[in-house]
Parts: sequence; structure tokens; C-alpha cells
Amino acid sequence: MSLMTEVARVGAVDLGSNSFHLVVAQESQGRIQVVDRIKERVGLGAGIQRRGQLDEEVAERALRCLERFHERLRGVPHRRIRAVGTKAFRDLRKHPDFHERAEHALGCRIEVVSGEEEARLIYLGVRETQGGAGGSMLVVDIGGGSTELVSGDGAEPKVAESLSMGSSSYSLRFFPDGELKKRNFTRAVLRARNQIKPIRGTLAKQGWERAFGTSGTFLALAKILEANDWGTGGITASGLQRLRDTLLDFSNMDEVEVEGLKEHRRGVLPGGLAIAQAVLEEIAVERLPVSDAALREGLLVDLLGRLSDRDVRADSVTHLAKRFYVEEAQAARVAKTAQAVFEAVRKPWRLSKSRDRPFLQWAAELHEIGLVISHTGFHRHGAYLIEHSDPPGFSRDETRLLGELIRLQRRRIPRDVGSNLAPGMRRRFLRLLMPLRVAVRLHRGRHEDDQPGFDFTADEHTLVLHGPAGWREEFPLTEDNLLAEARAWRDHPLHLELREDA
Repeated sequence: MSLMTEVARVGAVDLGSNSFHLVVAQESQGRIQVVDRIKERVGLGAGIQRRGQLDEEVAERALRCLERFHERLRGVPHRRIRAVGTKAFRDLRKHPDFHERAEHALGCRIEVVSGEEEARLIYLGVRETQGGAGGSMLVVDIGGGSTELVSGDGAEPKVAESLSMGSSSYSLRFFPDGELKKRNFTRAVLRARNQIKPIRGTLAKQGWERAFGTSGTFLALAKILEANDWGTGGITASGLQRLRDTLLDFSNMDEVEVEGLKEHRRGVLPGGLAIAQAVLEEIAVERLPVSDAALREGLLVDLLGRLSDRDVRADSVTHLAKRFYVEEAQAARVAKTAQAVFEAVRKPWRLSKSRDRPFLQWAAELHEIGLVISHTGFHRHGAYLIEHSDPPGFSRDETRLLGELIRLQRRRIPRDVGSNLAPGMRRRFLRLLMPLRVAVRLHRGRHEDDQPGFDFTADEHTLVLHGPAGWREEFPLTEDNLLAEARAWRDHPLHLELREDA
């Protein structure tokens, strides 16, 4: 018998506006141990055209990169991989064809995360590389299409903000074709400062003992400053000003010769520099140390948490339930029954215990969240609250899935149900919706003895409720509700059947 055992690996894929990153890691003695990294310059954000469509040459470059990532991830189970798209993918949401092609090339689902979720993951990554040390911390990340500023004093951030400005977008906007002019720098810095000002007070109120810059822009700037003796140990305002003055000795970025500047950074340097100057001026720090950890490391931390039942999404659901005064006892009753139905349908309906069961649980726990607004249409109010609260840990697709489950917990089920969901979620949405709707129907009485005590069985297309002898006479309102539910599914591939056992 071999003494060697294979360590379970995890993969994190960060699909940014400038570069795509893949990190493969394993957990060793409670710490994340990176075993491989791949970074490729793709320029996805720069390839998005005015009408929101993606240049085909850029699309092909991105897909070839994802195919290489797919090869490296062979042997890693899908549940141990988390791939996220950031600003550029958010901008491409109206053109889902590329997203589907990208998922096919990568071989797994790609989540599109909100700016706030992106900021949270960046914070997790930097804190992890700092040994999880205590004390408040501010992290700033200048990406290709957005800039995240996030602060906190523990495992989760308190303030997470994402601003629509990045090194690529600002370079294209203020320095077209690499043209360098003093007034363009002035305009770019002023615009960036104006975007930061509204959140400066919130960040200052939270406060921080340590601050870090992270990701490509800050790392590139730090290398240039150090190579030219304009500063060591991080980013300084004086060092950035010397770099800006040097760039203005040239008329175009193509002509710039400066130590430490890598060729692939040439086109996005001026925009990133302008934002960095604005950040240091607005947050008033003398020196900003640079961390090489970023979103991908945060993905690993978050993924390992999910795999070990430390899922921040569950905490987000608990917080929402408390915030909007959800009745805990009723939520627990509905959740218990929904899970009993889930166990009956899981195998014949090909649902996953690890992937699907949590969403049914969370939908049951939050199904009455809309009552805080009004009983009339509370299912619609609840969906709105979920989809606009940006709960930490959830991707945009996951938030939409949870919102749709809550919205369709009652009333009619439209024929195009799930059409606004990601393709992978669309296929299993109805199979999660039926257990939730049945559980909500069964507990309309809001007490422990409000239903007959059904047993549940299922085949490939039908859920069967087995009630004890005489249940129809004893619970006429329940029967009426369940018959209405069965009728609601007539135009759909799943069916509900009621039986009375002898």
C-alpha cells in the first residue's frame, strides 16, 4: 500500500478586464498553498465596442486562453473550482453568447460578480496573505475597468465600494492613441477624485490602521518607482508625480522610455497612474505598500470556506432575515418541509446536494422577506429586496436565482419561467421551485399541526404527496391549495400528484 496520498486541489479563475489569471492551490495545515499560477494578457475590456459587442479577435484570444486554463484544471472537480468575471463581463451581460462560449472553453460555470462582491473577495485575498492579522485595513485595487476600495477590521469587510474607472478605460478615454498631454492628466485625476469623494467620508469613518494597494496597476507602478529610485517600499505621491513628469517629456506612450515599464503595461499606464494619484490625494496616505495578493487569492479563501461549511452566503442570508424581520419559526417550518421534498426528488431529478440544496434552504429562509413592505405582492417585494441588496458571497447569477425562487413561490408560473437565468441554472430552476412552492402551500396555517403529515416520492417528472387515510376530509383547505398547485404546473414538464393511502 502506497504511503503517498493525493492532496485535493482547488482552482480559482479571475477573468479581469486586462488579464486572465488561474491559480491552483491546496490547503496545507490550515493555510493555502499555491502550486501553480498562469497569467495571460487578454485585454477583454479594451475589446468591448461602443454598442457593447466584443471584438471577435479579442474574443478568440480570450477563448484560447480559457481552453489552456481548462487543460490545467483537468482532474479538479467542478465543485472545487470557482471562476468569476468582473467589470468586462458585467459590461457584456447584454450579449450572453460570449459568456456561453467562454464557459464551454473553460469547462465550468463562470460567475459574474458585482463590483461590491469583487471588492469583498479582494479584501479576503489581501488579509489572507497578511496572515489574517487583526487590526483595521484599507485595500485599493485599480483594475482595467473598475477600482475597488474596501475596508474592514476582521474576516469580512465593513465598507466595500466599486467605482467605474480603471487603467484601461481611463487610458482609452483621456489618453486616446497613447497621446500624452498635461491637460489630459489634469482632467483624468480630477475626474477620478470626483468619483472617490462621495465615499471618502464613509471610508474615513470606518478608519484603518494599515492600507495596501493591490493588483497589476499598483504592482507595475511600484516596480517603475523602485527601478528609477523614485521610492521604495510602496507607492508615494512624490514618486507618482516624478513618473508623471517623466511621461510628459514625451508626446506619446509609444515613445516613452522609462526603467521598469513592461511593454504590455504601456497602453494602460497613464490611466492607471492618474487614478493612483487621485487615490493617494483623496485618502491622504503618505505611502501605500503594495500586496501581490488580489481577487484570485480571495476566491481561494472563499471557496475553501464553502467546502468546509464556512459559507459566507449562509451568513448573508441570516443577516437579511434579521434585517427584514423574517419570522424565524415559519421560515424553519417551510425549510424543513422543502428539504424533505428535496430528498425525495434529488436523485430522479438529478439535483446536487452541495450545489442545489443550499439555494432551496436559503429561499425557504427568506421567502417572507417581502412582508416587511406589504403582504400584497410580498413575493415580488421579496425578490426585489434580494436582487438589489447585493448579499456578500453571491454572484449576480446566484442572486437572480434566489430572487426568482422567492418571486415565484406563489401564484401562476409563467411559460417562459427562468428565461432570465443563466443557462445552467435555468435547467434546474423548476426542480427547485416545486419543493419550495409545495412547502409554502403546506404551511399556510403557520403552526406545527397545519398539514396532514405527507410522505413524498418522485419519479423522473412527477412529485407524489402521500397523505394518511382521511386527510382530504380533515384538511379540505390544504386539499384545495394543493389541487390549485397541481393545476399551476399543467403547462410545465414537472407534475404534482396527490394520493390518499389506505
